[in-house]
Amino acid sequence: MKKQDVAAYLFLAIAWGLSFLVLLHVVDAFGWVGAVTLRSLVAGGTLLAFAALRRRALRFGARRLPFAIVGATTVAGQLIGLSYATPRIGTAMAAILVAAIPLFSMVIAHLWKLERMRAQGLLGLVTGTIGIVLLVGFPAVPITPEFLSGCAASLF
Repeated sequence: MKKQDVAAYLFLAIAWGLSFLVLLHVVDAFGWVGAVTLRSLVAGGTLLAFAALRRRALRFGARRLPFAIVGATTVAGQLIGLSYATPRIGTAMAAILVAAIPLFSMVIAHLWKLERMRAQGLLGLVTGTIGIVLLVGFPAVPITPEFLSGCAASLF
């Protein structure tokens, strides 16, 4: 592995971890509605800035409604779930559960017959699930109804 690759992975690890810590402080300061609004505005502003730097117009045309639906159900839904969950379950648990989202996506794609579950995919699903059970199986906080609702919200 090149030094540049190591540096990129270190940056991603630090940015990933800090994003949950920053989210916790933003929720404390502005509440979950403010946190979702702030993160959405920052994301939209970043998209507009990149488009302007590349001199590309953001044209959605007839696809505006489908993009709005996807944005509302996936992006906003996930931000709401995370903003609600993080103060209740902690940043480490929220990061672990967010990392589990691809496993759920794999199962949903199989159930909706979008992708076939092959042996290699099933092995990855089982391995990932075992890893998450090992990480989540010993939480640092007591398991209360509020903790469980936070876990469920982070998977939204």
